[in-house]
Amino acid sequence: MLFKGFYNNEKTISSDHNKLITRIKLNKDHDIYNGHFPNNPITPGVIIIQIIKEILEEHLGCELFLREIINIKYVSPINPIINNSLLFEIYLQKENKSIMVKNNIMLDNAKIAVKFKGKFLKKS
Repeated sequence: MLFKGFYNNEKTISSDHNKLITRIKLNKDHDIYNGHFPNNPITPGVIIIQIIKEILEEHLGCELFLREIINIKYVSPINPIINNSLLFEIYLQKENKSIMVKNNIMLDNAKIAVKFKGKFLKKS
């Protein structure tokens, strides 16, 4: 985990070769939120991408490298005080060493916060 203590995996809801649904809980007291932003914490977009990568690495049992972000849309800010539980719905398509990923991240109220589409490569 690159940002130790930033989040905890709460529960994997569903898992197979092409789809993973898992829930994480953000640590609203993590130091990152002191700077992003004081008194109005918002989860940085780059950290959201890192969490996607870490969830995939754990699921696939290998290290990954982000090769390409095809599309990313931050639909709603993720404030860990208001929404500290996030649902990740990840769809995978494996092609040799690359993995095409589509991901929706949802808040507690089932509202989509982030849409991500990208390509990861397995590290050799």
